[in-house]
This record gives sequence, structure tokens and C-alpha cells, in this order.
Amino acid sequence: MHFVPLLTAFALAATQETPASERLLIVAPAAWCEAFEPFAAHKRTLPWIRSCTVISVESLSAEAKEGDEAERLKRGMWKRWQRDGDDGVDAVLLVGDMHVLPTRYMMLDRSTKAACDVAFYASDLYYADLADDAGAFENWNARTDGIHARYIGEVHGESGKDGPIDADGSGLVPEIALGRFPAATVEEACALAAKTKAHDARVLAGRRGGHDGAVTPSAAVEVVACGAWIDNAARIRGVSDALRTGFTVSLLSYFDTDTARHPNPQRVVDAMNSGRSLILHTGHGEPHGWQDGLRLEDLEHTRHEPTTPVILSIGCSTAVVAPQPPYEAYRDADGTDHLGTNAGEVFLAPPPPPACLQPRAFSHASIGATSVRMSEGGAIAYIGCVTGSQPCAHTLLDAFAECLAREPAQSVGGAWSHALKQYIQREHLRDLAPSESWYPPSIYFQPMKFVLLGDPTARLR
Repeated sequence: MHFVPLLTAFALAATQETPASERLLIVAPAAWCEAFEPFAAHKRTLPWIRSCTVISVESLSAEAKEGDEAERLKRGMWKRWQRDGDDGVDAVLLVGDMHVLPTRYMMLDRSTKAACDVAFYASDLYYADLADDAGAFENWNARTDGIHARYIGEVHGESGKDGPIDADGSGLVPEIALGRFPAATVEEACALAAKTKAHDARVLAGRRGGHDGAVTPSAAVEVVACGAWIDNAARIRGVSDALRTGFTVSLLSYFDTDTARHPNPQRVVDAMNSGRSLILHTGHGEPHGWQDGLRLEDLEHTRHEPTTPVILSIGCSTAVVAPQPPYEAYRDADGTDHLGTNAGEVFLAPPPPPACLQPRAFSHASIGATSVRMSEGGAIAYIGCVTGSQPCAHTLLDAFAECLAREPAQSVGGAWSHALKQYIQREHLRDLAPSESWYPPSIYFQPMKFVLLGDPTARLR
């Protein structure tokens, strides 16, 4: 895998006002919808938003009769996506975490005897991949024999070597940009809306401060390479160099000969408080933070001004949003609670799939969700992995940076959708087949385990 050079000819693409092209659909619990009408009214005043509608998850799901809560919600979104004009949809903001708004779990045949070689991971890409190549509803469930009828988005090849890796025919190509407010209460959700509104206002003010519609000043980016991912050293330098066509870029890197440029928590916090609009991170990660970098406890030292950054991390598990069954405690689709194999539970038959809504008692904290959930400081949006990440995720970072270098005024969700589509091509997902290694299926389901937390229509500039 090699970094794809960016074309400097597109560096001026973001100096023009973005046309009002995005049709945003905000999906929230019915009891929260009225509180979100002012936020929708704000979005409709933005020059890049064509239309914005608030709808309850209950109403949208009622438009479909098939499947569980997640499938009905997705079918409702698919029907809206098929509409023309202002009633259609280009971007969806899901308002609510796993306690209040359905989460889809995909399945991997990960080799773990106590779990019968079954693992489940939350995947919001399920909602963004609405249709197959012909425009028909994409249900991520081509295999319907036995227990497989209940497993969605199955990826094989780690323990099972006989069939295709893409056991359920999941396309993975997003038709819409999609993000989620990781809020457990309407108060948290409204605080996120207020934070996003303030961010939009700063972006709009920056645009209006330019001459003849030009966007000024140049947005600032911090690239943070920490941990021991030495195989990504050249690629992260390539990303940094390419982004300089449209941004002011700084690099904190463990492989820099200048130790003053090595990453540590204080230097990352300083970057966040110095007006960086984008922070890109590569290296080891955990739910509580980045190795040699930003940690959960450091977030309290970040400020709301002069801007709140978008963060993309390809480290492991920095965007955990839900339990990871059957290893961790979870509620299954039949309503039974499980301790999980980490606590000694042994499954004698393939584990039942997780319920789409999980009890709050099974929730987990992560630096990604916490940074977005903060009413001030933290991040305006965080893209990260809900479980272990591998170096192939750098292809996602490459393509995300490529899109923003070409179109700095692109939305976060639009750039992320571009990255997902490019990943499919560059990693040759359609050609992958099981091997003796565990790595091919990991390459395949890499994009399925990344989430965008925040408003997908947010912009850097």
C-alpha cells in the first residue's frame, strides 16, 4: 500500500463559496424532536445547506414494516434518499447513542473458542450504505440460512476459510454522509447542537471575512504521529506535504529528529488550543487515548476558542460507542443479558446477535465520544475506530486528507464518504479472498468499524 499523491492543481478549489447542495435529515427520538427544531432552523440559514428536516426515529421507522429496529430505520432513510428535490437526503445526523437510537452490529468470524468464533462490532456504515449498485435496498444480509439470518454484515475468513470474505454481500459504498451525536439525554444532545451551531457561525464568519467570496485565513492542520507505527512514517509525511497545498500544516512525530516535535499530551492540547481546525492522528490507541498523545483527562484543558477541531484517528478503539459482544456484557436480540466471555461466559452455540438498543449499564467511555460530547472544548467531530485498527486504515486517512486538500470547503461527512469509497478501490476489497492469515478479512471490514461522531455537514472552512 502506498500513499496516493495529491494533485496540487486543486489547491484553490476551496476559495469559492460552497453551493447550497446538502439536504440534511436529522433523526432523533420523538421526545427530542421539538428541542431540535431551532437547530434545524439554524442549519437552513447556512449557504451550504439546501434543506434540513427533523424527523423522529419512530416516524421514519414506521415507513417500513420489515426487520428489526435498525433495519426499519435504514429502510425509512432509503425511502427518503429515493426522493427528488428538497425532500431527498444527502446527509443524515443520528441524534442519540446506543441507549436511545438503534445501533447495527456487524459480525466477524473472529477465532475465539469460547465465543464459537463469533464477534460483533457496532457499524454506522450500515446506515450510510443504503442501496446496492442498482439502487435497491441494501440489507447486508444475503445469507439467511440458520443463525446467519440473524447475523448482519457477516465477514468471514479469519476462522472460516471456505466461503467468500463478504459472506452477506455487503456493498460498503455510502450513498449518504452520516454522523451521530453520541448523546444519552436530550440535554446532552442540545448541548452538542449549540456547540455545532457556534462552530458553524465561526466558519461562516471566516468566509465572510474574505475578499470576493474567498475563504481566509488558511485553515491550520496538526498531524500527530505517535506510538510505534513505523511503517506509516513515510505515508504521514506524504499527507502532511500534500495538505500544505490548501492548509497551514504542523507535524508532531515520534520519528522527527527534533525531540521538540515529538508528540506528548501537552503538545497536542496546545495544538488544539491554538486554532487547529483539523487534527489527524496515526499510532497506537485505546479507549482512554492515544499512546504518547491525547488522553481522556487532557480534554478538560482544551478550549472552545478560537476554533474546535475535527479529529480523525486511525488508532485502535479511540471511538468506542457500544459494548463488543460476545466478549463484553451485552443484551441480545431476544432480551437476554450476557456477562460475556471476558467475564467467563462460554457459548456452546453461536451467540445470539446483540439487540439494537443496549442498556446504559453496558456503556463504555472513549476519548472520541467524550471529546464530541463536551459542551465546550474537545472536538466538533471525531472519526475513529470502535475496536482494533490496522495499518491499512491509513488508506482511509490518506483519502480523507486528499479530499480536503482538493476541496478544503468540503463537509466532514463528504470527505469521509470519499475516503470510504476510495478505500474500497485502493485496498481491492472485491478481490480479497481468505488465506492462512487473519489479515484479509481485517482489511475488508476495516471501514465497517469506523464511526463519524458529530454533524456530517460540519466544515473546516
